[in-house]
Amino acid sequence: MQAYKYLLAFCLMLLPIKFCGAQETLLNERLKNGSEITVTSLFSQIPPLGYLPVQVRIDNRLSNKSSSWSLTAVSNKDRFYRAGSQMTSRFTCSCPAGESRSYDLVVPLVKTFAYSRGYGSSSSSLNITGVDQAGKKVHGFMSSHDESSGIVAVSQAIERANDTKISSPSSYHGGSSSLNTFDPVSMSSDWRAYSGLQAMYLKQEEWDKLSAEVKNAILQWNRTGGELSILTTNPETTLGSLDTDSVSGTTAKRSFGTVSFPLKSSGDVLPTKELKNIEGLLDSNNSHLDDFDNSFSNLWGLYHMLPEKNSSPAFFILILLAFGILVGPINVFVFARKGQRHKLFFTTPIISTIACTLLIVLIIVQDGTGGKGVRCTIMEICSANENTAYIEQEQIARTGVMFGTEFTLSDSTCITPVATEANRMARVTTSNEGGNSQYTLSRDDKSLVANGDWFQSRSEIGHYLTEVRPNRGTLNFSLTGASPRVNSSLDFPVQEIMYCDSDGKWWKAEALDSGDTSEMTPIGSPAVIEWINTQKSGISTYMRNKLDVLLTRKGCFIAVTDQGPAIETIDSIDWNSRTIITGAVN
Repeated sequence: MQAYKYLLAFCLMLLPIKFCGAQETLLNERLKNGSEITVTSLFSQIPPLGYLPVQVRIDNRLSNKSSSWSLTAVSNKDRFYRAGSQMTSRFTCSCPAGESRSYDLVVPLVKTFAYSRGYGSSSSSLNITGVDQAGKKVHGFMSSHDESSGIVAVSQAIERANDTKISSPSSYHGGSSSLNTFDPVSMSSDWRAYSGLQAMYLKQEEWDKLSAEVKNAILQWNRTGGELSILTTNPETTLGSLDTDSVSGTTAKRSFGTVSFPLKSSGDVLPTKELKNIEGLLDSNNSHLDDFDNSFSNLWGLYHMLPEKNSSPAFFILILLAFGILVGPINVFVFARKGQRHKLFFTTPIISTIACTLLIVLIIVQDGTGGKGVRCTIMEICSANENTAYIEQEQIARTGVMFGTEFTLSDSTCITPVATEANRMARVTTSNEGGNSQYTLSRDDKSLVANGDWFQSRSEIGHYLTEVRPNRGTLNFSLTGASPRVNSSLDFPVQEIMYCDSDGKWWKAEALDSGDTSEMTPIGSPAVIEWINTQKSGISTYMRNKLDVLLTRKGCFIAVTDQGPAIETIDSIDWNSRTIITGAVN
């Protein structure tokens, strides 16, 4: 009878799950002294990559003692009884005596590399452990089983109105249960909180009530490639206030992303076009996450730009042969002859130590220390209204012996490992589903400290990074004469500049140093196409598609340099860099 109960419970788990709320409480603990700590996820599900926004609330009921909590978050990706990769992050939250404090945090998530469904599928989980100054431990947990779920976020009102209208045949739990829901009243003002989303839907009245900080964060995420849809009943809604690049009907492009104002016909029901778009995003058989992974594991140009690895196994074989001869017959019959066998206790460790030392020296000599890397960066410079640069960067490195793997990143950076082409040096591939890597990413003051398997000795490691960075420098164009003139206020030189005017005509300028001005000359379309294809060579299909979005705009420029800014990671890698700079001409 007991076995039937367990079988029934298991079958109930396989039924479609309907989440009751937009937020998930990971942890809620009331201490004996009356104080309380609550950790709440602002999303109903765990996205497959990026960050998860959480809110920590501490109610300190002690009248004469402050409360301090050290929080450790561990993001796991496991595959059916087999441990997977982990991402560990740490935070510190405190609260004065007799007060209450809330903290909005973004917790980094480990990347998913397996998107199968049903039996044997992988799962995502987040474990939170809190320790106060007295040593009291509390624990919290959150999990998700559909890795394509969580990439589309909708407000509670829209989710309720479209509950029965969304289907996702490849989703294990199906339909609207794969949507990530949120409460517009509680949203993060950090753009990274939305970095794991592909699309977001909310009503215009909900959008209008958001604070300026939250709106800015969502619009920054939108510029990095997110699809923002604001459901409205007003066909006259203007997009001009959102600083768009180009407008077509109720849809506009903003850098790498799009923003639209779909019209609702009744209640909060989404138009058929939007429902189909959501279903397509939730369909794991057409997952853009698979496209992302395959961009780097198949024919990635940067991989083939890495310098050739020149190492010969002959020296290793010679050392091992010499070791075998010395530790065997010579050791026994020469160093420790008959009647002197006790010398083996001394000669054997000495011979082994010498052999190990020679092998270590040989590895360092052949592989070197640090490593060589290749990276390509796209820097999208936005208008003077924002004074912001949106940076996308892909990189790959082949490392030698690494004596340290810790590095720091800007607090506004999102980093994720990418699956490279499978070979003996590759540590993260689609076939090994992330290689059971252990990552650490924690906030320290105003920077992120990364450690763990981001870089490993004698390995090939790839990453994709996105950063939102304050910026004032740009290329300024004067369009009053017969030919455009360009002036650089960038703090680095550029090698070539192309400009497409409002009529679709292309202009070119040669090398330009900071502060210099140059007159541009016209250039024909065939030469432009050839030049653009040259800039796109070597980068992944994922970044190439992002660049294509920018190249279709009129009234915009594109420039290249090998001395431009990049998202710096570990300084022991010798990077070969190329930066593509784009932006609208104001």
